[in-house]
Amino acid sequence: MSTVAPGGLSGYTAPSGSGDITVNSAIAKTAGGDATLTLRADRNIAVNQSITSTSGALGLTLSAANNASGALGGVRVASGVTLDSNGGKILIGGAGGSLADAQTLSNGIGYALNASASLEAVSIGSSARVLSRGGDITINGYSTQPKAGSNDTTGVRIGASAIIDSGYYAPGAVDAASGGYINISGKYAGPASTVFGVKIENPSGNSGQTTLSASTTTGSIRIEGSSTYDVDGSYALNMATGGLAGNIYFNAYSVADLIFILNGVSKGWCSHTVGRTPAAVAATRTAACCRSPPAPTTRICTPPTTP
Repeated sequence: MSTVAPGGLSGYTAPSGSGDITVNSAIAKTAGGDATLTLRADRNIAVNQSITSTSGALGLTLSAANNASGALGGVRVASGVTLDSNGGKILIGGAGGSLADAQTLSNGIGYALNASASLEAVSIGSSARVLSRGGDITINGYSTQPKAGSNDTTGVRIGASAIIDSGYYAPGAVDAASGGYINISGKYAGPASTVFGVKIENPSGNSGQTTLSASTTTGSIRIEGSSTYDVDGSYALNMATGGLAGNIYFNAYSVADLIFILNGVSKGWCSHTVGRTPAAVAATRTAACCRSPPAPTTRICTPPTTP
């Protein structure tokens, strides 16, 4: 599905409109083998109903901002909606419009841009589910719009109680036997403004969890956030839990497979850092937990502000 006018068709006149794609009826693949579904919009993609497969893997691509002269074009998955690829890859992002940096492919797709001057580039709504059942998941959003009042122009926003899960579950299994890779990249590159690259929201009132999960055997989670607002990465990633421990949950093969890259600096999250002072962490670093990958990347142990 595309809003881009097909070339080479004599007498074809492109319909007028904004270049948006809106899914207002559920899409369900219930028969046949593996297949792909690509939604490619000049501007925005709004998924208001679920897209699922129960027969064969469904490679799913949501690509916004395909207008090469455009500065807007985001992806919004509404609250409570399910994307279930049944083993296929899920790519959420875009073609970056007119912004060269946002056109760069990252794990299979470029970047979505802001859906409007006051909205995020990619928004995964509260209680939405993005399930690949063994396939890789990529989510890329690039924001250039400064914050205005209470508006949220984050690069990638994961809503409260949402689930991003790449695990493969055998029939009746509670735990994933294997998992794909989850790659989330959110960037802010605009005027000086307190805008986050990636924001992962927690449920209020200790009423559940926001979950990002691969499996305990394969797959990894890589979250890359950047913001031109600061240098040290304070606005690259927001995972504030409001003091409610456990409200944001990560599940990966090992601590080495849970990677946060903040303004270009890789930070590994080691389990022995939780609830400890930086001095205590430094005194008990172990090669197994805080090993450094090959140069020039450096992985360091950084205790989270709130476990």
